[in-house]
Amino acid sequence: MTENPWIRIVLSFFAGLFFSILILAPMALYFKWKEKRENRQKLGHCKDCRFWAKNIAHEDGIGVCRRHAPVPHYYVTPKQPAAPWEFWAVSHKESWCGEFEKKER
Repeated sequence: MTENPWIRIVLSFFAGLFFSILILAPMALYFKWKEKRENRQKLGHCKDCRFWAKNIAHEDGIGVCRRHAPVPHYYVTPKQPAAPWEFWAVSHKESWCGEFEKKER
């Protein structure tokens, strides 16, 4: 290698940059993802929430959240121009939200 100290400084800088981009950045993202996942598990799932009701017609864990009032939608047909329909929020039993309240059993 050459004896010029500036070349060593520049090379060590880029080596550190390379290390931080390829090694440290993915590790930081992984730990952030892991923390979010653990927090999500603490919140609880829809199936354990007092506002969630399983849809009996579906066997795959689909249900409705009754935390808020149903949202009105207007379905336009040729016979009836604006017929109102109300829909509850649909969710899967393994979903989650920030308004979870444990069911009282």
